[in-house]
Amino acid sequence: MDADDAKLNAALGGEGRLREASEVETRVEKRFGVLPNFFRLTPENPEITANLWGFACFTYLDNPLPSLFKERLFVYLSRFCEVRYCIARHVGFLAGLGRASGDPQSAPQTTEEIVRLLRRPLPRAQELERCLSRLAHAQLRVLPDPGSDAEAAILGLASHVFLQTPDAAACLDVLRCALAESRFQYLMLFLAFVRTAHYWTKVHPELTLEEDIKQFLATHEVLAECVLADAEPVSDDVSNRLLDELASLRKLWNTFQRTQDEERQHIARELHDSVGQSLVGLGMVLGAAKKEAPSNGKLEEAARLTKTCTEEIRVLSHLLHPPLLEELGLASTVGWYVEGFATRSGITTRVEIAEPLGRLGKDIELVLFRVLQESLTNVHRHSGSKTVVIRIGADSKQVWMEIEDQGKGSDNDLVRPGVGITGMRERIENRGGEFGISSQESGTYVRVVLPLTPAPLRARAGSPSSASR
Repeated sequence: MDADDAKLNAALGGEGRLREASEVETRVEKRFGVLPNFFRLTPENPEITANLWGFACFTYLDNPLPSLFKERLFVYLSRFCEVRYCIARHVGFLAGLGRASGDPQSAPQTTEEIVRLLRRPLPRAQELERCLSRLAHAQLRVLPDPGSDAEAAILGLASHVFLQTPDAAACLDVLRCALAESRFQYLMLFLAFVRTAHYWTKVHPELTLEEDIKQFLATHEVLAECVLADAEPVSDDVSNRLLDELASLRKLWNTFQRTQDEERQHIARELHDSVGQSLVGLGMVLGAAKKEAPSNGKLEEAARLTKTCTEEIRVLSHLLHPPLLEELGLASTVGWYVEGFATRSGITTRVEIAEPLGRLGKDIELVLFRVLQESLTNVHRHSGSKTVVIRIGADSKQVWMEIEDQGKGSDNDLVRPGVGITGMRERIENRGGEFGISSQESGTYVRVVLPLTPAPLRARAGSPSSASR
C-alpha cells in the first residue's frame, strides 16, 4: 500500500466513524425526543457510545418497569450524585423536555409534583422502620401510583440499597418479598444503570447541561434551587465506601496507564530491534543485488521503498517511546519531537524552555511528554491553527508547561473533550498537579503544573480546572 492509499484508507475510516457516531445519535434523539450531551462525549470512538446506548436501552429504556416510576426513581437517586447533570436532565424528562424513560406515552409531571419528589427526605430511623413495615408483608401486583405512600416507601428502600447504607441488607430483603421476582431483578438492573450513569458523569466533568434544561431552570426558581443544590449528604459509612470505590478505580486507572506506557516501550523496541533491523538487512541485500544488475529499475524502486519503510519505522518507534527521554531528558526530547511535528504538519512551532531546565524525574518527564503529544495532535486535527507556542519552565518546587495555538477555538461551555483530554487530566491530577484548558475564538490554551516533590493522590473535583490566559 503506497502513501496515497494509506491516506485514503485513513480518511475513509474517519468518515466511517463519523457516520457511525451520527447514526447512534439519531437513534438516541428519536427515542428521547432530544439528544442528551451524555451520549455525545466520545464522537471519535462511536463504538463506546453505541455500547453505552445499548446498555441504557437494556437496563433503563426497555426495562419493563413503569416509565414514570423509573424516571421518578432516577431523579430521586440523582440527588446523591455530586455532579448535577443527571438530576437536571432527568427532571427535564419528567417535566416534558424529552420523553420520560424514552416513552412518548408518559405524561409530563407538574413542577409542583417534581419539587415534592425532590424535597422528600431519605427515610431514616423511625421513618425507615415505617417504610419497612409498610412493605414487609405486601405482595404488590403492580407498582404504586406516583406520589403515594407506597411509592415513597419503595423509593426510600431502593435508595438505601443503591447507596449501600448499613440498612441496605434489610431494605433489599423487604423489596425482594414485596415485588415479584422478575420485577425485583429489573429494579436491581435499573439501579445498576443509574450507578453507571452517575459514574460516567463524574469521570467526564466537561459534561454540560443542554440549552433546554438551562432555560427551563432559569424560569423555575424553586425547582432550580432543588436541582442545583449540593448533593444530599449520606452517612459517613456510605461516604467512606464510595471514596474507597473511587480510590480503587483510580488505582486501576494508574495501573492501566503504567501498563500502556510499558507496552508502548515494548512495541517501540520490537519495531526498532526486530522489524527495523530486518529492513536494514533487506536494504543491504537489495543494494548488493542492484550492483549486480544496475539496470534493473525494480530493484532500485524496492531499495527506495525499503529505505522509506526503515525511516518510518524508526520515527514510529521513537514516537511510541522516545529513547531521548531517558537518555537526555525532556528538553532535548521536546526539541526533537517538535521539529518532526512541524515537518509533518506544516504548523510553525516555537518552543521556549527556561534555562536550565535540568532533569525532572522519569515519571514527570514522561507525563509532560504525553501531554505535549496529545495537545499537538489536537492542534493538528482540530484547530486549523498555523502556529503553536510551547513554553516550559520550572523552579525548585514545580514545573509548568503551556501550549497555545491561534486556531478555531470555541466557548468553554461548548468544549467536549474526548478520551485524549480526559487521559491528560488523569495523568496530571494523579500526580497531584493541575490541568487547565480554555478554548475561545482566538484559539486554545493548555496549562499544566506538576509538583517536583511527591504529592498525595487527590480525588477529582466536580468541575474541570480552569486556565487563565
